[in-house]
Amino acid sequence: MIEAMIARAFQGRSLAALACSALAPHLTARRSSVGTLWPFAGEVLFRGYLFLQLYRRAQRCLLSAVVTTALVFGLVHFGNMQAERGPWRLLAEVLITGLGGAFFAWLLVRWDNNLWIPISHACLHESLVGGIRR
Repeated sequence: MIEAMIARAFQGRSLAALACSALAPHLTARRSSVGTLWPFAGEVLFRGYLFLQLYRRAQRCLLSAVVTTALVFGLVHFGNMQAERGPWRLLAEVLITGLGGAFFAWLLVRWDNNLWIPISHACLHESLVGGIRR
């Protein structure tokens, strides 16, 4: 019975075909270029400049540099969040976005200051998830 329901839901198509057909309308040229341009610029600014300036030139400890840039990263994305969801939801989104920024900073240090690691992840994430969200 479950197999029949799954077959009816997929209508003979594979899961990959369903995913591609669902994503195709959202991945236009404009969105895919924005999905690579803005994450690239953000990673260069936040990880390539701000984080590395704090960590290497100002010689702050890793935790201090990560927390500072993650906080700024989360607050910069505050404008993208939807205010009608309530203040606790906004705070949670700022914290989650900040944790993403902290993760990217950790990746940068972990991969010997290779900025292409967080750039590629951010561009892929924005191209896929950002395209669906819009």
